[in-house]
Amino acid sequence: MGCFFVRVIIRNVHFYHSVPRVALVYVTSKKFGAVSRLWTLRRSVVYTESKRLARVRLHGVISRLGDAIRPGGGRRRESVVPTSNGLDLYLLGTPELKIGGAESWRLRDQKATALLFYLAVTGRAFSRDHLANLLWGDSPESNARHSLRSSLYHLRQALASRETAGPLVTGSDKIYLDIRDGQCDVQTFRALLLQKTEEALTEAVSLYRGPLLQGFTLTDAPVFEQWLREESSNLSHAYQNALLWLVTQAESRQTWDKAVEYAETLAQLDPLDEAAERRLLGLYLRGGAVGRALRHYQQFKENFYRELGLAPSPETEELLQHALRPQTPDRNQAANAPPKVESPGRFGSSSAVSLPLIGRDQLLAQLLGLADDCTSARGTTALLCGEAGMGKTRLLEELAALLPETRSKWMVLHGSCSPFDDLISYGPFYDAFQSATSGDLTGLLSVEPGNSRAESGNILWRVLETLRLLTQGGPLLLTIEDLHWANSATLHMFGFLATRIRALPVLLVGTTQHPESVPAIGRLIGVGRHRGDVHLLPVTPFELGEITELLLKLGFDPDSVVSLSGWLHHRSGGSPFILGEILAHLRTDCVITADDSGWHLDAACFLRERVRLSLPETTYDLLAWRLAALSPAALHLLDLLAVAGQPVSLSMLEYLTHDQAEQSLTTIEDLLARGLVVEAAGEALTLPHNLVREALLSRLSHLRRRSLHLQILEALPQFGASDAPAGLRQLALHAVEGEDAMLARRYGLAVLDALLQDEPSAETLRFLYQLRDLLLPTSTTPELMRLSHALGHLHQALGQIEAATRWHQQHLELAQRADDISGQAVAYFEISELALVTNDYAAAATAATSGVQLCETQDEEEAAVLLGRGYRLLGAARAMEGSDLLGAVGYLEQAAAAHLRAGSLGDLAADLFELGNVAAQRGELHRALSFYEQATEAASGGHSHYFLALAFNNVAYHNLLLGRVEAALEAVTKGQRIAMTYELVGALLHLYSTQGEIHLFKAEWDRAHQSFQRGLALAADLGNLERQAGYWANLALVARGQGDLTKARELLQDARALIAGQGYWHLHTRILLWLAETWWLEESIDEAWPVLQEALDIAHSQGRELLVMQGERLRAQLLAATGKRSLADTILARVVEQASAHNLALEVTRAEAVGSQIAGGKVREPG
Repeated sequence: MGCFFVRVIIRNVHFYHSVPRVALVYVTSKKFGAVSRLWTLRRSVVYTESKRLARVRLHGVISRLGDAIRPGGGRRRESVVPTSNGLDLYLLGTPELKIGGAESWRLRDQKATALLFYLAVTGRAFSRDHLANLLWGDSPESNARHSLRSSLYHLRQALASRETAGPLVTGSDKIYLDIRDGQCDVQTFRALLLQKTEEALTEAVSLYRGPLLQGFTLTDAPVFEQWLREESSNLSHAYQNALLWLVTQAESRQTWDKAVEYAETLAQLDPLDEAAERRLLGLYLRGGAVGRALRHYQQFKENFYRELGLAPSPETEELLQHALRPQTPDRNQAANAPPKVESPGRFGSSSAVSLPLIGRDQLLAQLLGLADDCTSARGTTALLCGEAGMGKTRLLEELAALLPETRSKWMVLHGSCSPFDDLISYGPFYDAFQSATSGDLTGLLSVEPGNSRAESGNILWRVLETLRLLTQGGPLLLTIEDLHWANSATLHMFGFLATRIRALPVLLVGTTQHPESVPAIGRLIGVGRHRGDVHLLPVTPFELGEITELLLKLGFDPDSVVSLSGWLHHRSGGSPFILGEILAHLRTDCVITADDSGWHLDAACFLRERVRLSLPETTYDLLAWRLAALSPAALHLLDLLAVAGQPVSLSMLEYLTHDQAEQSLTTIEDLLARGLVVEAAGEALTLPHNLVREALLSRLSHLRRRSLHLQILEALPQFGASDAPAGLRQLALHAVEGEDAMLARRYGLAVLDALLQDEPSAETLRFLYQLRDLLLPTSTTPELMRLSHALGHLHQALGQIEAATRWHQQHLELAQRADDISGQAVAYFEISELALVTNDYAAAATAATSGVQLCETQDEEEAAVLLGRGYRLLGAARAMEGSDLLGAVGYLEQAAAAHLRAGSLGDLAADLFELGNVAAQRGELHRALSFYEQATEAASGGHSHYFLALAFNNVAYHNLLLGRVEAALEAVTKGQRIAMTYELVGALLHLYSTQGEIHLFKAEWDRAHQSFQRGLALAADLGNLERQAGYWANLALVARGQGDLTKARELLQDARALIAGQGYWHLHTRILLWLAETWWLEESIDEAWPVLQEALDIAHSQGRELLVMQGERLRAQLLAATGKRSLADTILARVVEQASAHNLALEVTRAEAVGSQIAGGKVREPG
């Protein structure tokens, strides 16, 4: 047959390759296009021979050409599929292929799949003949090689389409898979075994998910199947040997839990291997897990008889019998053993948190009352009912600990059900009876193979007789936990005993979650309560007050309790278990820390972390078991409620689930009975707690969640959602979460302004970012301006200053680009606000001035509110800097007038607050307090949480200056609660100072020190120099109150140096007065005089009358100390007159007290 030549030109270098007479192909490529164009041309060629033969021949030619042609004009002997993402092969167990560790995929060609597996497992290069014989050994050689080429082609195409990082390398004869370490679990498994270290073998056994390529077969490839059997056997033996080695190592260290874990795995490989079972039983017993040993042995015994018709060997029987024989305790050893001491009010960093028993006094009293009745041979049954994690086990532990303190000698037996006990009859009673001190009682519960009804009934009566025997020595408490997991045999046993212990001194206690959801328990309650034999005791979640009591008992300082209690109550739902898990998590992350005085909250860390804090996985496990038994319809309904995030009407649920009314009601009634949903107003359903919603959402994939959001989005308009603001918000939420860009634009932008009036939250922030990401590709400049402003505003409200600055700067740039004057002014004012928060008064004034100048170019009526805001910022900047208080008042009065006319309460609150600050700096305390109180009213009406918290802070501080300590304490507590609720870091920066000064006033030095240290850490975190200096000065006052004058002086000097040349005149003057006073107390009057004079000069020049009075009072003390008592009396009289004129009772009292000290010759005590 004749041939043509294919001519390929790459970078002007020509190549020729012989091609059977099929087609003349001419390809030109500048770089990498040659091979890819050959693949394309293969499909459009005109065949001159039969189509099948032509396809085969052309495929082979093009494959050879693909191997031959390379950029640069040369040949390379190997071809590699281009890669970028990793291919991971999990071949131990059911084979699984993943791209980048996430995307699972499979090949349609079984032989190509087998080829990939073979190359990955062996890790070697093979000839084409070897691979053809492996997979097509029964076919002629030419057909086998053709099939191999075809499978290689499919495999190359599949790998290339996913751009994997595990290239298939095909040379002229050798073929192999070039994969990195860790990409194939078999290769990793073998490499770890070769290391022969405990760490490596532990990792190796964790990789073994099952036999090699479990479930994968090629019936038409016997050579491959034979290789697979041998390779799987070798790997299985290696796995068993590794487990045996690990068991031996764990035994040698007496780490029984680890030894049992490996031995259990080993026993599962061959459930009839008696030697492995005997070793496992021995480990159970040496580790003290007698109950587990009994249950496991019973199951093994039944399986052994069922499969082989044999009983276990005498050696295995003796092992159990010897362990269960009564052991005589070593009295000397018991006497010499160190006592177990538990530190009350402490908890560990692990999830095993021991909390003090709180809020269960009434339940405990009821149980002790029932126990007291039992001592008179009046047996009774109690059922503790409550959600998982409510503390039912903790309550039983407390009961068991208190019973020995009564007059009777109680015996306590305890058992618990497990979700894995389905096939083990009476499993919980094995746990309970194996602890009996009178001997081995577990044999009474054994059921021989056959387990006839008569034999089961006989066991019930024998257990009852055993209880009768045990109670001859005293009353008995038998507890069986988690009856909702019990199988029918256990429930039958429990019910049988509950109805027949009336004449015995037995208190039978069971715990369950929802008794009405277990028919057997429901029947027992119905019969038993009627007779008075069964008592139902609900264990309810903690109330807020109980959580507060718990925190105080754990040793938290009162300030931390105020900040934590409400948040913990919301997050935990009152569940003691979840509460303990959250506290342990907070301790691990150093959000709460301990010292000799107790536990303390790091407020700055708490505010940062709690926004993104997710509940520990262990809390979700509580709900997982409750979901396991639900039908798909019930789970779908719960998922809809979780994604909806609010009550959903019954009619809408029926629409979404496509259920008939009767079928839907059946599902709903089941969920109501289980406590997984609750009824809401307007014939609607919702989830009982946010914890349930979080747990449900945590198990949903992104695609599933998105699909549910879109379903709800489609349904909402049909049920009137678009007719109300709340409905619009729901539409916006589901449009964004469902990633519907068109509807997200329509609804999201419509609710944007309303969202900014709500309480700031991480959820709202996340919504805004998602909305922006959706709209960004098609958004207009005005839309981007609105979104940038909203993001900056929300970040600022959450105290995230750096992020807020970035977004406001972007808002300004967008407004300048669009020539939007109002937009530019708003951006300048937002930047000015941020500068005030960080005490950069110069930057605040500069930005505010720019905004005011822009507003003055606009229509006066339209720009009134905006212009008022600019005046307020200018006034605030001047007032906080302190050099021009009269100018500050002028700006602030203009701002207040503008905002009052416009009815803008939030802005008015800010104006009144700043006017209060100016009045306070001038010593007009009553006038300042009036402004602050007006500010709280305006801020509350305008939902301005930041200024509400600040106003309460200043109300507190100025009440303190007026001597009203209780009013100050009440106001600062309100301010802290608002700041913590809305995560207002900037407000906390001031509240900690006021709180500390209240403690200073009351001489509570330790608590004052804690408050100031919190504030100092927060100020340092925010880079706020003014507040850092203030807190150093506050700590100096604490040191002075504790008698450490040297430390106090050094701290004050550091604080003074920190703000030198920065302005901050009010704080600067206060620091100078405190420093002068400290020098005087150290009897260093010469050092005190110049410092005092500097403070008085500043106070006089800036009209700060209160500071002038305080300075003059100190001057009188210094004069008296140098013998000039007459002049000192004159100065003090003037101070009293000035303070009386300003109605400053506290200052009058202080001045009069100094006068009395001087008259009595005591001139070394601070006023």
